[in-house]
Amino acid sequence: MQPEPLPNLQLVPLDRCVLHESTDSHRVARLASAVKSQDVLQNPPIVARYARGEHVMVLDGATRTTALRQLGLAAVPVQIVNYIDARIELHTWAHVLHNVNLHSLLRALRQIPDLHLRPIDARQAQQSVHERGTVGSLLTAEGEAWALEGGGSLLEEAGLLEAVFRCYVERATVHRLPHDARLTAASLPVGTIAALYPRYTKLDLLELTHAGGIVPAGITRHVIPGRVLRLNVPLGQLRSGSLASQQSWFAAWVAERIAAGRARLYTEPTWLFDE
Repeated sequence: MQPEPLPNLQLVPLDRCVLHESTDSHRVARLASAVKSQDVLQNPPIVARYARGEHVMVLDGATRTTALRQLGLAAVPVQIVNYIDARIELHTWAHVLHNVNLHSLLRALRQIPDLHLRPIDARQAQQSVHERGTVGSLLTAEGEAWALEGGGSLLEEAGLLEAVFRCYVERATVHRLPHDARLTAASLPVGTIAALYPRYTKLDLLELTHAGGIVPAGITRHVIPGRVLRLNVPLGQLRSGSLASQQSWFAAWVAERIAAGRARLYTEPTWLFDE
C-alpha cells in the first residue's frame, strides 16, 4: 500500500476563492466573532482548482471563507485537493424544517417568480428529485408532498432553489439529514417538513460555479479522505507584510509542525468529542 501523501496546505488570496454554495449570515457572524476573539483559524477550508486559472472552488468552508473576508484578511490557509480523485465523494443533505407553518410557507413559495408547486404523492417526493424530474420537492411528516418545478438550465434551477432556501430559512429552524432512501414521511418528526434537493455531481458543481451560480447553503456534503483538522493557524501573522512573505511564513510554519511530528493521520473512523 502506498503511503498517504502529505496534505497540500497553501495560503491563497481570498479573492481567488469561489464559493459553490451560499452562506447563512447568522452563522457567518457567529464564526467571525469567535475567530476574532481567538485570532486562530482552527480548520482550513478545503478547495480544488478548476477552470478559472488561479481560482479555486471552496468544497468545504464557505462560512469560514466568508467570515475571514469580513474580518479583513486578504488570504486564507487552505487544503488543496484533486477534485477528480474518485475517493472524493459528493453527497446531498435534506433540510428538515421545524417550527414552521405549512400554509404560510406554501403561500410564500408561490410568490417566487418562475417557481411552480405541484401536489404529488409522497412516494414521488424522493424519486422526482433523484431522477432530476423536478428541481426539488417538499415532504411533510403527515405524508403531503409538492414538486418544485421551473428553470431551464442548471444555473436557473440553482437560482430558484436559492430563493426557496431564503424563503424558509428565516421562518424555520433548519436541521440537516442525509438524503437517502431512509428519509420518508414516516421517518420525519411530527409537524416537520423536509426540503429535498437534487443529487448534484461534481461536474454539476464545476459547471455551475464556472457560470457564476451557487446552490443553497448546507445541501452539499463532500467526503474527503485526509481532511486536515485542528491546524490552528495564528491569524496575526497574516495581517501584515506582502502576500509572498505571508506565504513563505505559512509554508515554514507548516513544515515545522510536520518535522516536529505534530501531524498525525488517522485512517480509521474517529469520534471527536470537542467539536
